[in-house]
Amino acid sequence: MKKYIIATLAFFNFSQQTINAQTNPNAQLPAKLKTTATLKMPTGVIGQANAVNATGITVVVDTTIRVAPTYAYLAIDFAQVTGTNNIDILNGTHLFWIFDKTGKEIKLPLKVLSSVKAAMEGNGPVELKVRVPFRLKTDKNLYTIHYRWESKDKSRNIDVLTTK
Repeated sequence: MKKYIIATLAFFNFSQQTINAQTNPNAQLPAKLKTTATLKMPTGVIGQANAVNATGITVVVDTTIRVAPTYAYLAIDFAQVTGTNNIDILNGTHLFWIFDKTGKEIKLPLKVLSSVKAAMEGNGPVELKVRVPFRLKTDKNLYTIHYRWESKDKSRNIDVLTTK
């Protein structure tokens, strides 16, 4: 009898995870194209980009931001982004999705904070700093965060996925 109950619960749990993955395509990185490059990321983080390259990437949890002092932010710093310029990054769109441990999407009323630095000529690499709100500072649960920057014409993008 116990084996039957355990098998039923395991099947239900697996089915629920499959449903969550199917209903939340943003819980994973998009499919790779011929132009997709895998970014060298810190341990526990995966990233990919199309038509741009980024190096010197750091990803940490930041709880010192004063904009929304009750929230913890995922700090993603790209030391060198090539294949684009600062105007393109500023005109692009910053998107993010947050999922709890069961795969349920969590909506926050906050926005992504970003900072862009580049040479005046626009030929050199761009420094991009992004802060993604994802949980209350007092909350110690793990969340999966998917951050995406895409250019205005949607031809270039950067995707980062991590659990923190």
